[in-house]
Amino acid sequence: MSINIEQIDLLRKRANVSYEEAKKALENNNNDLVEALIYLEQNQKTKFNSNSSTFKVKLKSLLKKSIDHKFLLYKESEVIVKLPLLIFVPLVICTAPISIIALVVALISGLKIKFTKKDSEIDFNGMISKINTAFDSTEKPVN
Repeated sequence: MSINIEQIDLLRKRANVSYEEAKKALENNNNDLVEALIYLEQNQKTKFNSNSSTFKVKLKSLLKKSIDHKFLLYKESEVIVKLPLLIFVPLVICTAPISIIALVVALISGLKIKFTKKDSEIDFNGMISKINTAFDSTEKPVN
């Protein structure tokens, strides 16, 4: 029985190896896919951990972004609170009722909220102002 491309492709997908490694494993194991997988695994040729390394890369990227992005609470030009999202988000989640009340009180007392990153910012108060303006403009007098 000869090795065909479908067997090689299947083994490559399963073990995440090159065409050459897949072909060699099949040749060494009489074209038996299971035996070829075991052979590759025993010779530490498989790359089954690619998903976990992808997860690690994504996690590192998320952590970096959460440090680069900041929560700012300020009045006029004076910054009162500046926290990386890495700290802000878990803090808000763990103290949700208190945090929500504190943010509402801060907004009522005239403090401004911004979320920033290195090259841009999101003005929370500006968004709320636009929403209020949109609601105000849709109100029609009742006759």
